[in-house]
Amino acid sequence: NSAELSPIPSTFTNSSTVAYNSTTTVQNIANNITFGNLTLSGSVKNANALTVNGILNNNATLNANGTLSAGTLTNNGTLNLYADGNSWKNSSVTGTVNYAGTNQTIVNSSYAVLNLTNGGKTFTGNPLRASTLTVDSMSSLTANAVEVTGDLTSRGTLDINGNFSVGGTLNAAAMNLGGAVNIWNAETSVISGVVTYDGDVDQTVQADDYVTLNFTGSGAKTISSGTTRIAAAFDSGDTKVRFSANSAIEF
Repeated sequence: NSAELSPIPSTFTNSSTVAYNSTTTVQNIANNITFGNLTLSGSVKNANALTVNGILNNNATLNANGTLSAGTLTNNGTLNLYADGNSWKNSSVTGTVNYAGTNQTIVNSSYAVLNLTNGGKTFTGNPLRASTLTVDSMSSLTANAVEVTGDLTSRGTLDINGNFSVGGTLNAAAMNLGGAVNIWNAETSVISGVVTYDGDVDQTVQADDYVTLNFTGSGAKTISSGTTRIAAAFDSGDTKVRFSANSAIEF
């Protein structure tokens, strides 16, 4: 069920606050509307562009089918983004943010829970920070660098041009890693796809269990301490390979 509020102005003053607070229906923001401040306490969806010049306070679920633009985003619920070209000014976002559209640019913020589905995602800031990050099999992520303090689960392709670190558990398929530093917990990680270290800078290769491991790019590759096991194939190409103390490769 849904309820549509109409008619309402297309533009509100910057000092105004509009609240959508139904807990029984999904409320529709039907037109291109510019709000001063907007508070959501119930589920809301918008079909067209949604602009909030001040504070967007989301305490429930916002399904943003059109472009979302906010001065400050306070997200204590779930934000589902289906369009490209979204923006807000604050540098960090709490709650859950799902980028679920095709070929989207991720807003330059740090995230608590970040989920990527349905198409390629690009992050142009440096680095992309999240507490947890999930990339589904129909999606991919291209980023300059990635820092995840918790778990990273990816069934798509990660194409990381700079440094890459995961503080929790890494469960990943294909990864292209171009940065100098690549760190995750090898004791808990599961890597099921092809991993290519392709940097033109000297790179540290995380000792871990790989299925297929490839080295490309002009940078030397240094195997970190520990045992690197390769189940299927290893191609070092013309890359210079170095070994740290107490490091080894097993085929």
